[in-house]
Amino acid sequence: MQQAPPPGSLSTNFGFLAEHDPLLLQLCAAAERYCHADPNTALLKVRQFGEALSRQVAATFGIT
Repeated sequence: MQQAPPPGSLSTNFGFLAEHDPLLLQLCAAAERYCHADPNTALLKVRQFGEALSRQVAATFGIT
């Protein structure tokens, strides 16, 4: 059985997100991975990242 890579190794550019939120890291790493092979999917992942980030900021500041 193959082990999952360490969280920070999912992305060379966004590894710093591992200590903040694994979902944000996962979405950025996916966008980075699909950037050249499938730009539409990369754009979808960036949108999901923006939505997740805005939900997190709203929850942090109590914005409904």
